Parts: sequence; structure tokens; C-alpha cells
Amino acid sequence: MKWDWVRSESRTQSHFTCFLRNRPQLEVLAGLLAARPAGATVRLASLGCSAGQELYSALWILRRACPDLRFVAVGVDVSEHELDLARRGVYDPAKPQAEGGVYTFEGPRLLAATDEPLSGLLEPVPGDGMRVVDWLREGVCFRTGNACDPAIVAAL
Repeated sequence: MKWDWVRSESRTQSHFTCFLRNRPQLEVLAGLLAARPAGATVRLASLGCSAGQELYSALWILRRACPDLRFVAVGVDVSEHELDLARRGVYDPAKPQAEGGVYTFEGPRLLAATDEPLSGLLEPVPGDGMRVVDWLREGVCFRTGNACDPAIVAAL
């Protein structure tokens, strides 16, 4: 059969995340939210948020596209180590993704801190790190939790 090779193919799960990983998806979401009335509150949750790159990316796209909306954002992950990184919002392009964390991955947390799309999202900090700009970190909280827990919706 045409797809028989799929059964025997080796599979791995990627625990990698980075800023603006799926920008087209975020832009579609921004277009949907643009119809909301000015001043409306939008609650945004990132389950399995890791070190926060995707949640911060979403806020960067959404807050710029819909400045009249109020965003309340929460990131949830099982790893307190990753949540500590997310709360600080500081990323070092030279450090590997899983350094001191739960998962093993050899790639960096931040692929290209100097890329133009990241210039309004991150700012340099002393040393080699980059920090999420303050206006994006505003109103964001990170909590320990399991995305598979049936009570997660009520907890959020």
C-alpha cells in the first residue's frame, strides 16, 4: 500500500518551541478578534506553555493587531523550571532549549534574536540575553498545572 512505510517509520516527539513559530495562525486569530467590541476582555491560555515563547508571541501579534482589546493571559506547564524561565522572560540564544529542564533538546531557545520580526518583541539585556518587552509581560501569569487534568478549565 501507498502509506505502509508510515507504520515502520521511527517517531519522536519534539519539545521544541520558539518565538513566532506559527505566525500565520496567530494572524488569523487576530483577524477573528478584530470583530470584538473595543474594550472587550479576551482571555488567552497556553497549555503546555514551556518557557513562554508561544504565549508571548501570541500576545505580541494580538496586542498590536487589536490595541482596543484587553488581554488576560495565563501559561500552564508541568515544569516549574520552564515556568520560572517564562516568568523572567529572558532568553539566551547561546543556551540549549532543555538546559536544566525536563526534556532533552540540543537547539537554542532563541533561534535568531536579531531577526527583524523579533525586534519589537525582545530587547537586549546585559550579557547575551534577550528579554520580552515589558508591555507584553503585563497581565501575564504562569501556573503549574497539567493540560491533561480534566479540572484545568475550571482552574483557569
